[in-house]
Amino acid sequence: MIDTSRSMSPSIAEFALARTLNLLRDIPTAIALMRAGGWKPSEADPLAHVHGDLAGKKVGLAGYGAINSRYHQLISGFGCQVAAYDPTLDTSRAEQLGLTYTGSLEELAAASEIFVVGIPPLKSSLRAISKPVFDALPIGGLFVLVSRMAVVDEPALWDAVNNRGLRAAIDVFGAEPVSPDAHSASIPTCCQRRI
Repeated sequence: MIDTSRSMSPSIAEFALARTLNLLRDIPTAIALMRAGGWKPSEADPLAHVHGDLAGKKVGLAGYGAINSRYHQLISGFGCQVAAYDPTLDTSRAEQLGLTYTGSLEELAAASEIFVVGIPPLKSSLRAISKPVFDALPIGGLFVLVSRMAVVDEPALWDAVNNRGLRAAIDVFGAEPVSPDAHSASIPTCCQRRI
């Protein structure tokens, strides 16, 4: 087995930034609407989704390994308020990195409009992103998964998408490859167009 995680981390971080911007602007939907001859309405989002500019947004980094540390560098010019939770960080180290330290994933989620999960799938981290974490996120928040679905309680994720207006950028699933019939049955319509 060859570990390519370090060499791929910059590309994954850039892809995560692209997915964040897509969610903020709902770019895939806007393009599809324009191609169909329509135009996206300019009025405010009635569901109060986090949207618009990345500048000034509250970003939470769940895990601060190679991918999320690079993501942090990439968003540094946007003036985001960036907080992190990682067992290897403490308040002093977080401050040196320009981060607000949080003591738990729930505390991080409560302080985030955009929640970026880069936790490695270890025995101790399986399903770490669970219902209490999703419940702590604001209604209409954004969720970007740059790790594996093994660190997420997948039913709790879909529940947050369906019932809390969470918008998610996901390209990995618990069972892969996803069969066509399972895809439409288990993944909410709002997420199907964003993967």
